[in-house]
Formats: sequence, C-alpha cells, structure tokens
Amino acid sequence: MKNIKITPSLQVRPRLKANLRKSDPHELTLAWRLLNSLQGVAVMVINANCSVSYANPYALEIFSLDPALVDVGAGELPKAVNKHILNQLKISKSEFILQYASGDMLRTLKVFVSSNAILNGFESSHVLHMYDITDRVGTELQLRNAEELLRNLIDASPDLICLKDAKNRWLEANPSGLALFQINQQDYKNKTDNELIDLVDPIFKETFKHSISTDAQAWKLGKSVRGEEVILLPQG
Repeated sequence: MKNIKITPSLQVRPRLKANLRKSDPHELTLAWRLLNSLQGVAVMVINANCSVSYANPYALEIFSLDPALVDVGAGELPKAVNKHILNQLKISKSEFILQYASGDMLRTLKVFVSSNAILNGFESSHVLHMYDITDRVGTELQLRNAEELLRNLIDASPDLICLKDAKNRWLEANPSGLALFQINQQDYKNKTDNELIDLVDPIFKETFKHSISTDAQAWKLGKSVRGEEVILLPQG
C-alpha cells in the first residue's frame, strides 16, 4: 500500500485558513492527525458537482484520488461512485450504502452525509463519512449462505427435526415432522407442545407429553438428551 503523508500545515489549504484562523492551533493539529490516522473510515469534502476538496489518506487510497487535484478542490471520484453519490444527494439522503468494484473485489461503504461546518463559505458542500463494511457484509453473506444450506438439509431430512425456544414453543419444523403429526404449516409456529396436543390426533398425546418431559430435562442439564421412542400412528 502506498504511504501518503499529509502534514497538518499542508492539509490546511490557503482558502481554508480564513475559516480556521481563529481556532486553537493545537486543537486543529489534533483534529488533522485524527483524520489522517483513521483506518476503515474515509472522510471527504465535496461540492455540488461531487468534486473533492478534502480527502483523508484512507479516502485517497480506496478511491485512487490524485492528491494534487484534491488540494485545489478538483479531485475526481470514479465515475460510478460519483454518479451514485450525486443521485443520493439529489433525494436528500443523509445516509446510504455505496458499493463499487475495486480491483477483483466489491467494496461496500456505509455513508453518512452532513453539512460542511468548516467550509461554510462554499455553497452546497458536504462532508461524507464513509465506513468500510466490506468484511461485515461478506460475513453476513456467508452466514446467509450457511443458513440456507442448513435449511435445505433440514427440509430434506426424512427424520423429524423441530426447533424450539426456552419456553417450549415450536419455531421451525421440517416437512417430515409436520407430515408425521399431520400438522399444517400455518398452525404450529410459536405454539407449545401443550397447545399442539389440542390440534393433533389424540394418539399423539403421549408423544407430546414425553417431548415436554425430555425438553425440560435437557434444559435442566444443559446438554443433549438421547433416547428412543415409538410413535403410534392413527392409521396403525
């Protein structure tokens, strides 16, 4: 990664000095250093045409901005990024998701827009705080894929599989389990075994009572409980 060193004195461009002259120089130095040290957070100042007049090192890096152009207020974002940001600003979005191709990866940023308090002499300027959430989005996608795979495996299983919460309520059940007890898809969710007893064939009453007992035992022990059970069917 190319190292870009921007000192506080270089970052405070001549046209900004009039707005910053009355500020405490120690506070300004600290502020610039904080902006320069941010990793995973891109900070930019743009005008109404999306020209960039300030970008911290992380923003310079991920958008491949030319520091010389940024220094004179003419920094150019990639066309797709520029278009997306302008569209969001036109509909007065104060926060939005920005996704764009970066090499062989898809980068995802959570963008927050605020008025530019420092450059208040420049019309229609905005400050963009962009948080890189690429890794988080990738993790969430992997979890969704794993959940979908698990769901397919559960649904394809010929065995009864039922997921319950601590209050003994049925959250999910696979088709094999619903078919075994002859329960409709719409009838079982968030119902306890005691409530389901009234919905199923009376022959399953003892099976559901046994389920209540083994569930209580498993919660008490804090571990799995194994056993075998013969389930009688209405048709014999």
